[in-house]
Amino acid sequence: MKAALIVEDQTPLAQWLEQTLREAFDGIEISRVDSLLAGRRWLRERTAETAPDLALIDLGLPDGS
Repeated sequence: MKAALIVEDQTPLAQWLEQTLREAFDGIEISRVDSLLAGRRWLRERTAETAPDLALIDLGLPDGS
Protein backbone atom coordinates (compact mmCIF):
# COMPACT_ATOMS: atom_id res chain seq x y z
CA MET A 1 0.00 0.00 0.00
CA LYS A 2 1.69 3.18 -1.19
CA ALA A 3 -0.97 5.90 -1.10
CA ALA A 4 -4.39 6.57 0.38
CA LEU A 5 -7.03 9.29 0.19
CA ILE A 6 -9.26 10.15 3.14
CA VAL A 7 -12.44 12.12 2.39
CA GLU A 8 -13.89 13.07 5.77
CA ASP A 9 -15.33 16.34 7.10
CA GLN A 10 -14.96 15.54 10.81
CA THR A 11 -11.37 16.37 11.76
CA PRO A 12 -11.02 14.00 14.76
CA LEU A 13 -12.26 11.07 12.69
CA ALA A 14 -10.02 11.98 9.74
CA GLN A 15 -7.03 12.19 12.10
CA TRP A 16 -7.87 8.80 13.61
CA LEU A 17 -8.18 7.23 10.16
CA GLU A 18 -4.85 8.74 9.12
CA GLN A 19 -3.13 7.48 12.27
CA THR A 20 -4.59 4.01 11.78
CA LEU A 21 -3.39 3.86 8.18
CA ARG A 22 0.11 4.99 9.18
CA GLU A 23 0.27 2.28 11.82
CA ALA A 24 -0.97 -0.39 9.40
CA PHE A 25 1.10 0.60 6.34
CA ASP A 26 4.64 1.80 6.97
CA GLY A 27 5.61 4.68 4.69
CA ILE A 28 2.13 5.22 3.21
CA GLU A 29 1.45 8.62 1.65
CA ILE A 30 -1.89 9.95 2.89
CA SER A 31 -3.91 12.83 1.49
CA ARG A 32 -6.92 14.25 3.31
CA VAL A 33 -9.76 16.38 2.00
CA ASP A 34 -12.98 17.41 3.72
CA SER A 35 -15.59 17.45 0.96
CA LEU A 36 -16.83 15.48 -2.00
CA LEU A 37 -15.91 18.34 -4.34
CA ALA A 38 -12.34 18.49 -3.00
CA GLY A 39 -12.03 14.71 -3.31
CA ARG A 40 -13.14 14.79 -6.93
CA ARG A 41 -10.72 17.61 -7.70
CA TRP A 42 -7.89 15.76 -5.99
CA LEU A 43 -8.59 12.58 -8.00
CA ARG A 44 -8.81 14.48 -11.31
CA GLU A 45 -5.29 15.79 -10.75
CA ARG A 46 -3.87 12.27 -10.47
CA THR A 47 -2.56 9.96 -13.14
CA ALA A 48 -2.72 6.18 -13.09
CA GLU A 49 0.74 6.18 -11.47
CA THR A 50 -0.23 8.62 -8.70
CA ALA A 51 -3.76 7.40 -7.99
CA PRO A 52 -4.33 6.14 -4.45
CA ASP A 53 -4.35 2.43 -3.68
CA LEU A 54 -7.09 3.02 -1.13
CA ALA A 55 -9.80 5.65 -0.61
CA LEU A 56 -11.77 6.00 2.62
CA ILE A 57 -14.83 8.12 1.86
CA ASP A 58 -17.48 9.42 4.25
CA LEU A 59 -20.90 8.60 2.83
CA GLY A 60 -22.60 11.52 4.59
CA LEU A 61 -20.64 14.58 3.50
CA PRO A 62 -22.40 17.97 3.55
CA ASP A 63 -21.97 18.34 -0.23
CA GLY A 64 -23.06 14.83 -1.17
CA SER A 65 -22.35 11.13 -0.96
